[in-house]
Amino acid sequence: MAFMSAKVPSLVRLVFYTLSSATFLFAAGTGAAGVPAIYVFGDSTADVGNNNYLTGKAARANFPHNGIDFPEQRPTGRFSNGYNGIDFLAIHLGFRRSPPPFLSIASKFNHRIARGTEGVNFASGDQEFWTPRSLFLISTGGNDIFGFFSQNLAPNNTEKERFINTLISTYEYHLQKLYGMGARRFGIVDVPPIGCCPFPRSLNPTEGCVDLLNELALQFNEATKIFMSDLSLKLKGMKYSIGSSYALVSNIIHNPSPLGFKETRTACCGAGKFNGESACTPDVACCTERNRYLFWDMLHPTHAASKLAGLAIYNGSLEFASPVNFKQLAEELY
Repeated sequence: MAFMSAKVPSLVRLVFYTLSSATFLFAAGTGAAGVPAIYVFGDSTADVGNNNYLTGKAARANFPHNGIDFPEQRPTGRFSNGYNGIDFLAIHLGFRRSPPPFLSIASKFNHRIARGTEGVNFASGDQEFWTPRSLFLISTGGNDIFGFFSQNLAPNNTEKERFINTLISTYEYHLQKLYGMGARRFGIVDVPPIGCCPFPRSLNPTEGCVDLLNELALQFNEATKIFMSDLSLKLKGMKYSIGSSYALVSNIIHNPSPLGFKETRTACCGAGKFNGESACTPDVACCTERNRYLFWDMLHPTHAASKLAGLAIYNGSLEFASPVNFKQLAEELY
């Protein structure tokens, strides 16, 4: 994956540009985006607390050390020391942070959501309240790939192709359902190189990235590009952008120092090899230089990595978001 090193300068330039123009970027997101509400669908990388309300759900993050860098050092259910990538995308779009978790307001109907003036975060595992100008943020696929991998550690090409086709078919079905209910603008976040997360790395005898997981992520991402392009030609008024967390994380892994990182293999919070054998809980170690780590826990990025991802996907080049970036998608006129 040495080819990634040649692409780093564009990301470095984007970081330095933002450090000198942060106010302009935020103002542009606030005034020009024209997005009345955002709706979020995804997995734990996008979850802001839905899992807190699911009985019998093992994957939770509503306890320390999670949230140590969130306002008031409050663990919210985000698998992060602070904000996640969806929070930063929402901030660039002019919101305070991600909309609230759907399950936190499901029992007490929220009229701001009903009017389509705020949005909601459904992310966890999985209303006709939105307007055509609302933005739908979708970050999913990684858990499916992990599930497939856990059942078949050495799939042949036919099995891999069948899996990717099934995943894409399901993805397309749900997007068409959303379109049928009025959704028109979709911001897709692709699957990062999940084989390089501390958890799979801890299982690898070579201690390197698990190549099969990264291969499946790339195949899924490429198939997503094709079906989104085809779908936009079939569905009138549909607009989309695909943000590449794969490119962003790969850049950090192969050239960490210019981007402010020093540790890209070991999680900040956890236990065992690479701190990847245990989730982040109150009784495990937590690093002090959290802004220098790529991974917060065994599977999720730090606040610092999510901040960089949000910036690159919102206002970066085609390397990080295509066919337009999220800022351009938000400013599309209807």
